[in-house]
Amino acid sequence: MSATDPGFSPTDCIFDLVFSYMLPIFTVSAGGDIDLARRSIIDLLDAYEACTAAELELVARIVSFSHAAIDSLRQAARADLSATLVLRFRANAVALNRSAETCRKTLESMQDRRRAAEALQVVQPIPQAPLPAGPATPKPPHPPAQPVPAPPAPVLEPHFDLAYGDVAAMQRQARALLADIQSRVSDAESSSPPPEVPSNMVLFGHNGFRPEVPAR
Repeated sequence: MSATDPGFSPTDCIFDLVFSYMLPIFTVSAGGDIDLARRSIIDLLDAYEACTAAELELVARIVSFSHAAIDSLRQAARADLSATLVLRFRANAVALNRSAETCRKTLESMQDRRRAAEALQVVQPIPQAPLPAGPATPKPPHPPAQPVPAPPAPVLEPHFDLAYGDVAAMQRQARALLADIQSRVSDAESSSPPPEVPSNMVLFGHNGFRPEVPAR
């Protein structure tokens, strides 16, 4: 992919920069095999899992500082250098390694924030469009109110609240009234004469009369 392609992005530009910087070094290590050097560089950059331009720029710093530190240590191992140059190369390697570690920690922190944000977006539910309102379902009519039946009237049982003395007095009055009636009936029977029997009536039975029928 070249810079003239429509899909060429800033991330692709940074990747090409890091790739072109590392290709000569890896070609020497690969014994002149450019394809092997190219695959090694791609594997190294993919190991950092850089997904944005800022992350890829940090990867470029880590690789550059690490390679420079290794080269400083290689120079310090030369036998023809003075002690002063050896110490200088070693100090330079320590400083470059410290810078590479700082960039590595920054990259890890940036990637942690990005992954947390991506996980949060996955967990959040996707808002759905409201469903179109359909025709309103008519409510069933309420049944007419039924009259509440009146409670049945209580059955009043006869209640006599009479004292014993009142009952006894009523019994005495009833006996006196019955005796008076019997006395009046006896007086009336003794004072009235027996009824006259007609001449044409004969006794019939013991409690009645019948008229005598003339002979033909």
